[in-house]
Amino acid sequence: MAGAVGELSPEWQILNLLVTVLDMLKTTFGNRARSSTARGFRGALDDAALAGTTMLKGFVKSVMTKDDNCMQRYLCEASRDAVKEAHEVGYLVAQFGGYAASYALQAQKAAPMTRSYNATRSGRSGEDCFNLYSACNETD
Repeated sequence: MAGAVGELSPEWQILNLLVTVLDMLKTTFGNRARSSTARGFRGALDDAALAGTTMLKGFVKSVMTKDDNCMQRYLCEASRDAVKEAHEVGYLVAQFGGYAASYALQAQKAAPMTRSYNATRSGRSGEDCFNLYSACNETD
């Protein structure tokens, strides 16, 4: 952090902007997936895009936090939402995305991969991420 108290560095401003853009993409893909009358290949692609965007947002939020419990909560919520919004395809994206995110966080933040991956597994199972990681006191 640079400058006045509460002022974000340019890097953090970019990450916050990325989270906002991911929210917009998630809304767009979600609307497309819900409005598709033919659920063929295009519907599956829309679901995959929605789940991928959801997982990427959870990963970015996990990178941005300094709190290990919050990191796990964001990964858990992303996996849960990916499955909820994109069903079977979302489950697969959450499984592979959770593994990739856990691996990347281990390399970047020295976060134990098993903890991160278990958080994504809890989310895929539909557990209550907020209560599981209640020690996280960050607000979205």
